[in-house]
Amino acid sequence: MPLFDYQCNVCDNKFSELRKIAEKDSEINCPSCDSLDTKRLLTTFSVGAVSGAAQSSCPTASSCSSAGQFG
Repeated sequence: MPLFDYQCNVCDNKFSELRKIAEKDSEINCPSCDSLDTKRLLTTFSVGAVSGAAQSSCPTASSCSSAGQFG
């Protein structure tokens, strides 16, 4: 199950919860104030290190290492 981040609109508490993808937007109580006035937050994720096989498919080290960077 993925971990989703939420924020309470009443007490501003941010919290995470393991939930099924189908339940990600279902009502969830704030663990601090028990309010149902919560919203799911947009989050980012990172991918682990590139394996040796994947590295060999990169034409140059700089073209692979800069992928996904903003600047």
